[in-house]
Amino acid sequence: MSEQPKRGSIGVSTAIGAAWVVSWRLLSRLLGVISIVILSRLLSPDTFGVVAIATSLIGALDAFSVIGWQDAVIRSHHYRKDLLNAAFTISAARGVLMAIVIAAAAPFAGEFFSDDRLVPILYLLAGLTALEGLENVGPVEFRRNLAFEREFVQFAIPRFLAFVVTIYFAYSLRDHWALVLGIVAGRLAKFAASYLMHPFRPRFSATAIREILGFSLWTWAASMAIFVKERTPAFVIGRTMNADAVGRFTLGQEIAMLPITEVVYPVSRALFSGMASAHRDGRELGDAFCRAVGVLSVLILPLAIGISSVAHFVVAIALGATWRDVTPLIQLLGIAAPFSILTTICGTCLISVARLRGNFAINAVAAAFVVVLVVVLVTAYGLVGAISAVCIVMTCEGLLATGLTLHWLGGNASDLLAQAWRPVVAVATMAIVLGASGYGWPAQAATASTTLADLVVAVLLGAATYVLALALLWQLSGRPQGPERWLLSLLVRALDARRGVS
Repeated sequence: MSEQPKRGSIGVSTAIGAAWVVSWRLLSRLLGVISIVILSRLLSPDTFGVVAIATSLIGALDAFSVIGWQDAVIRSHHYRKDLLNAAFTISAARGVLMAIVIAAAAPFAGEFFSDDRLVPILYLLAGLTALEGLENVGPVEFRRNLAFEREFVQFAIPRFLAFVVTIYFAYSLRDHWALVLGIVAGRLAKFAASYLMHPFRPRFSATAIREILGFSLWTWAASMAIFVKERTPAFVIGRTMNADAVGRFTLGQEIAMLPITEVVYPVSRALFSGMASAHRDGRELGDAFCRAVGVLSVLILPLAIGISSVAHFVVAIALGATWRDVTPLIQLLGIAAPFSILTTICGTCLISVARLRGNFAINAVAAAFVVVLVVVLVTAYGLVGAISAVCIVMTCEGLLATGLTLHWLGGNASDLLAQAWRPVVAVATMAIVLGASGYGWPAQAATASTTLADLVVAVLLGAATYVLALALLWQLSGRPQGPERWLLSLLVRALDARRGVS
């Protein structure tokens, strides 16, 4: 089975791939934001909470059975049919087993959380899990060859269908089934797209299963640790408080983490493919790691701190007074969110060079601290305690992961600082200006009189301050090689390509 040749240099191909993945995520998030604005006025926090508990339970089982076959195929030096067929066989078996476990656990989940609505939801999601295991594995070739424009189409259609179905049933039903039916529509469309978008037709085969499982053991262990780290707060809140509190925590976390989930995660998806390709070619990745941190710092730091600073406007305008107590959750988590840049890029690099035990160790340590801190702080401070625990662990994990990754990849801390110090200082300047002007982190919560114009002014003020500060720092530093120059050169290439300049 032959592969299509890669286009251009790995760095440029990775950047183009990242642009496509980010474009997909931005489209998805745009639909998500519109959904949140509409659904927050049609559905209660309790409705969001019960679905969040159900999906968290599915996520728990998913973490305990994840195989990581896609990463194994992408990293493999030998791309062939028997490898894909083995991946399909593993995926199908996993889907059936997970469906059985989910269905069996449904009644116990309803009793544990004292909410009978969970039982039928979990039965339905069990069936979707079995179907998901039978999806076509052929589209993994898009990631391996950095053909992310095809993934864009493959993912966009199901996401749009899920959006339409969710909004329709929210208006007609006004209960949790609107969210569930949206999930159903998206999963069914995703299954169909996997076969329509790629000609490969998988068959059951055990020939190359050992090759995939040899890579997947530590991937599975890391996934379990990540699940514990990410899902523990919702479980503890749901057990000690109620579904309403889970809904508020989930929505606040989702808003605060938008720059990470919608930019950093998608870029890392493309970055993994590029770094895996470079590693297959025998290249060193220390410099690439530092450059990736620098570029994402330029793009993400102002977004994360910006969301924290204007959370009062966002909640008042988009969500309404019912959700006002979500504001401090967004403010706290937004300040710590940039450390996820470090954690995410570190994990991507470590997996691409098969440092799987190290990646697991970092996530396991973070998961252990989350469990302890969440239990203690939720009991003492409620939702704010949960977010505080997440922020503390997120910060420490980012610093730990960075130090270990630099050591393992042969990177240099001074090179990393040279890439990142200017965006850090620029975003600190932005935060000071927003705070001094009264648009950022006000002493009093926003009221119903808050207008969209206030939010626009805050965004423009923050963006202008950041861009000017970053440009001035770069000029004063002698316009060195770094993320600013790399982004500018990439922009020039894109404009030249658009004009047909070779």
